[in-house]
Amino acid sequence: MIDPVNEIVRDLIQSRVPALAGPSQVGFEPPDDKWKAAVDGAGEDRLDIYLYEIREDLKYRTNDTTVRFQNGWLNESHTPERLDCHYLITAWSPMLHLPPTAEPTRDEHRILYSVVAVLMANRPLAPVEVYKPGVTIPSGRKLSDVPPELQQSSLPLETTLDDQIRNLGDFWGTMKVVWRPTLGLTVTVPVLPGIPDSQIAPVLTLGANWLPQQSPLAVEPWLTIGGRVLTGGGDTPVAGAWVHISGLSAGVDQVNRRVLSGSAGTFIFQRLRAGQYHLRTVAAGLGDIGRDVMVPSPTGEYDLRFP
Repeated sequence: MIDPVNEIVRDLIQSRVPALAGPSQVGFEPPDDKWKAAVDGAGEDRLDIYLYEIREDLKYRTNDTTVRFQNGWLNESHTPERLDCHYLITAWSPMLHLPPTAEPTRDEHRILYSVVAVLMANRPLAPVEVYKPGVTIPSGRKLSDVPPELQQSSLPLETTLDDQIRNLGDFWGTMKVVWRPTLGLTVTVPVLPGIPDSQIAPVLTLGANWLPQQSPLAVEPWLTIGGRVLTGGGDTPVAGAWVHISGLSAGVDQVNRRVLSGSAGTFIFQRLRAGQYHLRTVAAGLGDIGRDVMVPSPTGEYDLRFP
């Protein structure tokens, strides 16, 4: 995912900074003496975005998972790990092709200012904003050219130098060029594919035996059941529906309770005895449906489904 992010950053800058819109004006090579010679030979302003370090991002590290119902199963998705991609951004003017009275360094300052203004205005980095309608992308790329996993993402972006490279003397000595003003850029990208999704069978009936302290041999079984309110032929959940349960058989005929379905259409009824019950749900715009069920259910299923 690093190279697609490179392309997104380049398209963002070239589409918002006209002075850098040429096909060779933004590159990712080391900003060394060879790069400087190429700039002078081309006779055009250039911007170098050099990826100098890749490090696991610990700020966004989490064990959180997202659980959703899918085809009768619980599908558990893990939050992907993330990498911090640290770049050094430098501007380069072709000294040999400027008028004698021009100052290349000040030209580079103007370029850096334009670039940092664009980056700061586009935090976080969102492909849908980079390639939004009405924006001309010099490369011709479109949102559909971005990997699907990134198209709707918002990537954290910072424009500061990492603490570990604030002393740049050794770096510029290695590059064999004069120390120059540098803009830091950090983009956090997901590591994909990450941990594969897992499917878990939902627990729909839970039983417990209660032992009265005064009479430990008089076991009293209690059951908890759970289901979902759905609509249509698929698993479209109905949130905020009233769900009512009432007892139909001897020993449970006094049960008369109701709850609201959750955001995933789920409902739970606790402290039930085994027997026959009637489940009913009412939802705005969908009507009123019901069904008789045995608790515990032979099929382990208590869903209520609107047509």
